[in-house]
Amino acid sequence: IQENHLYILPTKGENFGHSIFEALLSGRPVLISDQTPWLNLSDSNCGWDLSLNDSDAFSLIIKKISSADQDEFNTYAKGAWDYAKAFLETSLRNNNYNTLFS
Repeated sequence: IQENHLYILPTKGENFGHSIFEALLSGRPVLISDQTPWLNLSDSNCGWDLSLNDSDAFSLIIKKISSADQDEFNTYAKGAWDYAKAFLETSLRNNNYNTLFS
C-alpha cells in the first residue's frame, strides 16, 4: 500500500472496510464511495468519500493526487495516519470501558 499515493475502492458497500482502514493506517489517503462507515474524510485531509454516481468527482481526485507536490501529498499522508491513529485510540478506550463495566 505504501508504494502507492492513493487507495481507491469505489465499493457498493462495506460493513467496516478493513482494507480502507489498512490504507489509512499505512498513511495513504483513500478514495472510496460513500457506502462505507468511513465518511467525511476530506474534513480530516485523509481522503474522499464520494457518490458512485459522480464519476467526474472520482476523476478529479485522481488528477489532483497525481499532480500534487510532495508537501501536499505529505499533508494527505499525515492526515490518513492521524485519522487511523485517532480511530484506534478511541476504539481501545471504548473497549477498555466496556471491559471495566462488564
